[in-house]
Amino acid sequence: MTEKFTLLKEIDDVLIFKFRNLNNFKEIADMLEISPEFLHSILYQKKSYETFFIQKKSGGSREIKSPNNNLKIIQKKLAYILSLNYKMHKSSFGFIKNKSIIDNAKQHTNKTWVFNFDLKDYFHQFNQGRVIGFFRKYYKFNNVVAGVLTEICCYENTLPQGAPTSPILSNILSFELDREFQKECKKSNCTYSRYVDDVSISTNKFYFPKKIAYKDAQEEITLGEISKKILDKTGFEVNQSKVCLRHKTQHQYVTGLVVNEGVNVSRKYIKRIRAALNNLRTNNETNGKEKFFIELSKHSRNSSQQFDMYSILKGQIHFVGQVKGKDNQVFRKLATSFNQLDLPVSIKPISILSSTEKKRCQNTYIVEVGYENDEGIQCFTGSAFYMKGVGIVSAAHTFRGYYRCIKEAVNPYLYLINENKPTEKIEITKKHIDYDLDIAIFDIDSSEDTANWGFEYSNSIFEGQSCVLLGYPKHTDGNNLNTEVGRITQKLKQKHPNKFNKKMSDLGVEQTRYKISSDIYAGNSGGPVLNNDERVIAIAVKGFGDNGTEVNTVVPVSDIFSYMI
Repeated sequence: MTEKFTLLKEIDDVLIFKFRNLNNFKEIADMLEISPEFLHSILYQKKSYETFFIQKKSGGSREIKSPNNNLKIIQKKLAYILSLNYKMHKSSFGFIKNKSIIDNAKQHTNKTWVFNFDLKDYFHQFNQGRVIGFFRKYYKFNNVVAGVLTEICCYENTLPQGAPTSPILSNILSFELDREFQKECKKSNCTYSRYVDDVSISTNKFYFPKKIAYKDAQEEITLGEISKKILDKTGFEVNQSKVCLRHKTQHQYVTGLVVNEGVNVSRKYIKRIRAALNNLRTNNETNGKEKFFIELSKHSRNSSQQFDMYSILKGQIHFVGQVKGKDNQVFRKLATSFNQLDLPVSIKPISILSSTEKKRCQNTYIVEVGYENDEGIQCFTGSAFYMKGVGIVSAAHTFRGYYRCIKEAVNPYLYLINENKPTEKIEITKKHIDYDLDIAIFDIDSSEDTANWGFEYSNSIFEGQSCVLLGYPKHTDGNNLNTEVGRITQKLKQKHPNKFNKKMSDLGVEQTRYKISSDIYAGNSGGPVLNNDERVIAIAVKGFGDNGTEVNTVVPVSDIFSYMI
């Protein structure tokens, strides 16, 4: 991993050097790893862009001008190179990696005042003259280089919304706007942020600063002297229909999200989704579709029926999950209702798994073991998991019969299944197996890089500790991962007098096992037991007490390192 990172950094350093030392057309082509002839043909094709519309989450539409494949590839390369050569303003949140509309809204939660305005025709503000001027002034490029780079990025005299270079360039060209507003807001104890063309300024002051915005005698929101000055200086205009100043006693919004107390979606938004779901559930598709777009038109500037209503609705529900979290019951109920509709084949159900649940499913497996012998067909299921740095881990007793009879058995099989790919049989190879300790370790046969797979582990396990047991008890096709919340309730001693003790270099091992409050049913053996940090602390094995009663028993993963590897 370190070598790979070093190599990538060296490549980035080369790109930075090449970009900052551009002098002519040929050097631009070389930096983009194409011939000058090919670059020329791409730039001067008659039809370089295709225009179409996409649906917004809000229900409106956005005009997109998408470049052809060849132009798109070189724009992506140039966008990456620009990202290496420019640092975005900290107050900018749109089109920036690891920043989102939610992060932007969080800047303005629990504030006395929230002021919002939209920058008018945002992408159209950046004409070719503005772009070429930036390349000349900031990077000191000559006219040829600045002109060619501008030609790559612009279409019909503006930055096209749909070109890979437009997001980063729009942020770069808005840097002065961000800097000036940030400076003035800091003086006034205000918070400033921008998400693409949406500007938000908030404060906890008793009065909102008049130099930024105020209500005039007609109760209209008017930009203050400083705001007008900054906008004039930086070449932006405001969409007057989208200027809003709200007190904490009102519903405050930032980029469509409620920010009065934390970040949330509005109740009206949820209500509209519920109504749409009910409409599709109670009406046939034709009537349901007609009613859906009639309702959508009330809240959207563009509600053309050329858009797919299921895709629109799915996007809206996904947005609720993004804001509220996938553990939120409102999201889960909306997603479940959507999944219960008679969905077209092209529309997949909404996953209601949280990131934690997804990771659990990705790293926990169903064990399928079977063979035929004199006693007939033998079939067993169990559970297993991928442990980072170790491999596939399970309970050894699940495999005892298989390995005992493998030479004489007819049609033996041993494989794993992951519920995310239920039809794929994953082959595994035995690495270590210890029937006394009841631990089995396997290598997984995969062409993929498994370095980042698996659960982290912890050697810390103690009585009273909270835990989560995962696995596939009594598994049949279609069953989901079972989760049992419990506690470590008791320390148990298991003696193996005939087992060689590597630590002591002598016979005799006294293994510490633990009893848990969660029930370990048939098929759950081999499943992971996690702590509150989602680290594996034990393997589910189950056992029997002295009086023959069942005891829900787990083996600590520390035994893997103490006795096996």
